[in-house]
Amino acid sequence: MPHLVDPWRDLREALFKIGYFDGRLSLEDMIELNPMNAKKVYMNEYYEVYTDKSNVSLDGILIPKNGTHYTMNRIGISYDEHHRFYRYQNNGQVFTNKNKKFVIIRDPVSRAISSYQEVIKIREDLPLSSAVTKKMNFFQIRENVTESFASFLEELYKYGFYDQHVYPQYKFLHDLQLSLDEIDYVILLEDAKEGIDKLCQENSITLNQSHEEAMSGPINCGLESIKDKIKNFLKENKNYRELLKFLYAKDFELYDKAKK
Repeated sequence: MPHLVDPWRDLREALFKIGYFDGRLSLEDMIELNPMNAKKVYMNEYYEVYTDKSNVSLDGILIPKNGTHYTMNRIGISYDEHHRFYRYQNNGQVFTNKNKKFVIIRDPVSRAISSYQEVIKIREDLPLSSAVTKKMNFFQIRENVTESFASFLEELYKYGFYDQHVYPQYKFLHDLQLSLDEIDYVILLEDAKEGIDKLCQENSITLNQSHEEAMSGPINCGLESIKDKIKNFLKENKNYRELLKFLYAKDFELYDKAKK
């Protein structure tokens, strides 16, 4: 399936002219103009995973910060070869692909911390949302980890989910019009090794890498020391625990259901 080389080029050039990337716009205007705002984006994408059986594939819903690189390394998934978009029809047709489906679900607290660590990297391959991050207070005060994370939650509450790494996990299923009950393999991130082993064994998928090989490869892991600081901060601050639970309420429901 062909992909656009740079689908955002014209928009990015227009935003450049009005000062989106150099801080001339207000944060409110940038949030409104940002095309990655969760209210404007439908994450109707998945990965087609080939099996050793002729004409048999699986559909993987790979959610950012849920072991995506690990999963891709182990199964041998590449964006260019396996990435697909589900195109909604004018009649409102739902995602009716009959392939078996799999998804990895993560503890929402752990994922929120990982998402925070991801956006403060200011990724060059995500210039539209990275420009917003640089304007946010939580990024400005990032040297103080706990105050920065608290501000991160406050600004998500105020401005919404503006980058795919902070979108709720629920969105990636909802936008494909799928519920957890319709997923054949629901794998918890903490059980990813066993879950992927089972997935591949039961569906005749030849593993590309062992667990050890995948873990030694490029994986976006945040610093454990920062994670520990934030976890301790949340334990000691009920208000921010409750704010995180409010922001990701549907993800907590999703995670609880996935554990059963």
